[in-house]
Amino acid sequence: MALKKILLSTLLGGLISFAWGFASWSLLNWHPILSFTNEDAVTAAIRANAPKSGNYLLPGGEQNLGNGDKAAQEKAMMDRMKNGPVVFAAVRAQGMDMASPMLYVNGGIINLVGALFISCLLLMIPGTTYGKRLGLTVMIALIAGILVGLPNWAWWGFSAGYTAVLFLDLAIGWGLAGLVMAKFTNPA
Repeated sequence: MALKKILLSTLLGGLISFAWGFASWSLLNWHPILSFTNEDAVTAAIRANAPKSGNYLLPGGEQNLGNGDKAAQEKAMMDRMKNGPVVFAAVRAQGMDMASPMLYVNGGIINLVGALFISCLLLMIPGTTYGKRLGLTVMIALIAGILVGLPNWAWWGFSAGYTAVLFLDLAIGWGLAGLVMAKFTNPA
């Protein structure tokens, strides 16, 4: 019986949260992401200076320090960081096909795994009401936002608007998923 509850909660919760994410990114125009004024020049600079896929930091970190005076090099890097610009970027050197089914498969798997863990947690707490299970689902999503989204805002300068939409996406998506998940995770 518990396995059936977990499976239904996971499948429905994962699908609902995935559907919300799709709608949020595809239909709503509320994710504040800016464009560069001269994308061709930026693309050329990235191709010339970021030859492989990965995460990059500008100004570069300690790995870019030479064999000279480390203290002086670190101070120079900190001065460059203070003066800006600071860029923290994920670069896919080979590009990406936004129509690739694997993007959606990976996104769906992430939502299903999240729903599985939330479902298991909800079933571990005896004596909860539907409303408490729904509230816990939303709270877990917001905790994820605090632990993942806020550090990106604090350390890398993700905009407050982008971070706020991240939290709204989590609260709405997992709130909708929680409406169903709370029904199937009644531990009684």
